[in-house]
Amino acid sequence: MVHSSLSALGSVEGGAEAVVRGVLGVAGTVVVPAFTPQASVAAVGARAAEVTSRQPLGYAVGRGSPFEWLSRAGARIVLLGVGHDRNSFLHYAESLVPHHRRKVRRFPYLVDGERVWVRTDDVGDDNGRFFPQVGAEFGETGGVRRGKIGDADCQVMDCVPFVGFARRRLAELLR
Repeated sequence: MVHSSLSALGSVEGGAEAVVRGVLGVAGTVVVPAFTPQASVAAVGARAAEVTSRQPLGYAVGRGSPFEWLSRAGARIVLLGVGHDRNSFLHYAESLVPHHRRKVRRFPYLVDGERVWVRTDDVGDDNGRFFPQVGAEFGETGGVRRGKIGDADCQVMDCVPFVGFARRRLAELLR
């Protein structure tokens, strides 16, 4: 799962397409947040269809979502020129924590070619108030590989230990 700021890279020959191809490699799959209520992620590559096959409308980053699939598949999280305030896996960890912050989302959706309004339940997030803190604390465990790609700071971490840590830490912080 890649979270990025292409402008943070600086000038890249071939632009965004070259960056995606570079991250993708020969047999990889690149997954990015979709920022739309109908799909939590978009993907390209060898396992793109598997990742995107189930995208629930309610709890879009929770159980049964591509985030759960990625976690079970042992995915890596890549922060390319961005911090943990942009790390969508923290929303996944947040959705796994028992708390009372829930919300109802309402948005238009096409059903059989007709626009209908859909209501779904979801986590009543707090706009990631604790995300930078949790990410920094995870970094202190040694679970983050850091480097530079172009002008951008890059962080790479394995999903399973990150989500486990974030889930435990958010459970403490969200009491």
